[in-house]
Amino acid sequence: MIPGAGSRRRHRRKYAQGHLGEDTSFFFRGPDAKLNLRAHNLTLFVQMGEGLDEETWQHHRQQGDYSRWLRDCVKDEELAAEVEAVERSDAPFTEARAAMGDIIQRRYTVGRNSRKNDLFWSDASATFQSLRRPDLSAT
Repeated sequence: MIPGAGSRRRHRRKYAQGHLGEDTSFFFRGPDAKLNLRAHNLTLFVQMGEGLDEETWQHHRQQGDYSRWLRDCVKDEELAAEVEAVERSDAPFTEARAAMGDIIQRRYTVGRNSRKNDLFWSDASATFQSLRRPDLSAT
């Protein structure tokens, strides 16, 4: 085994699935601080981002908040640089959001079709779904 490889894997798992402290979590708040959604790992960050309204997501994009968090709190300079390129791009909201999610998933998960990856994202999905408000328009 390469020296330090096990440690790097542990850290990747911590950021992907672990529980970052309140001071290092990402908070989706939006331009008027109407929200206070805490993503305490990358899994929740991607899942919450997928369900976030355009105004809030774009606000954080335009402020460079995503790349700043990845650089300062997740401590992944390469990932932060890739995400920063998306933040600064002219890509429309839906394309930029999808690209950012793909970049994070590519770096912090195994193959998209693996059982381990399915389990990885199902935990976040269940957590995020429990945070969502019920759809009252269907009644």
